[in-house]
Amino acid sequence: MKTEPEKTSDMYTPVGSVRFRRFGMEVAARPMASSHLAALVSLLIPCLLALLLLRLAAVLDPDPDAAVPRIKAAAPLPLRFRHDGAFKILQVADMHFGNGATTRCRDVGPEGGGARCSDLNTTRFLRRVIEAEKPDLIAFTGDNIFGGSATDAAESLLRAISPAIEYRVPWAAILGNHDQESTMTREELMTFMSLMDYSVSQVNPPGFLVHGFGNYHVGIHGPFGSELVNTSLLNLYFLDSGDREMVNGVKTYGWIRESQLAWLRSTSLELQKKIHAPALAFFHIPIPEVRGLWYSGFKDDPDHNVYLSRPEP
Repeated sequence: MKTEPEKTSDMYTPVGSVRFRRFGMEVAARPMASSHLAALVSLLIPCLLALLLLRLAAVLDPDPDAAVPRIKAAAPLPLRFRHDGAFKILQVADMHFGNGATTRCRDVGPEGGGARCSDLNTTRFLRRVIEAEKPDLIAFTGDNIFGGSATDAAESLLRAISPAIEYRVPWAAILGNHDQESTMTREELMTFMSLMDYSVSQVNPPGFLVHGFGNYHVGIHGPFGSELVNTSLLNLYFLDSGDREMVNGVKTYGWIRESQLAWLRSTSLELQKKIHAPALAFFHIPIPEVRGLWYSGFKDDPDHNVYLSRPEP
């Protein structure tokens, strides 16, 4: 006589459900009833329709005060020499831009139009230089804005850099010792400038931990049609020389740190493997050797285009 095995607590004959035991716990997974599924669908459909109507309303009747997203106007990278072998860099330092027309010039006497002189004089001058020189790159080398006179750092930067953007000239920038004295930190300033139209500025080199903000390399390649179209023939290095520092209780200016020099050496050695190209470095605060040269009695050497600017006596 054949008998059925006795069912134990670990054996089930589920009806309308699935049962299993796991680590001494009994779990029952029941299929969703069709009525529950219908209720969920009926709830989702009105939500989707409401989102669609909101989207259509935004397109057909946009809010005039709403922010409109835009894409950065990018410079043509990599930058290249002209076919005649030229590449012109316009360096602009210490604009000390404030609030525009309301920020008056300093150290300008009445005979120089001091009463009418403002930040707008700097803007007009920069426009004239761009039109006359037609640079391939503009290098803004610090103190682009003057923190004490700029109530809104972002607005002041936009106004200070505006001629480069108006003429669609690629530009790079670093910070001086006054830029961060307004409403933005040094990191925020470099991030903002890196996102502005036609900027080739960078916050810091990827893959390196370096001091400060605004340490990066820009390579100038050969012109289209040349054998060096994919090779940097001029390497530009931009370095953050800091702002103010306290050393042994004495307030002084910042300097370029060893981590920055390590990145500079590493990048230069890697680039020199391809071709021994010349290089230029841009930074705001002079290195100690310049101060030593200042007091050394050095004389200008016009034959070799070497000059040392000195203040008026």
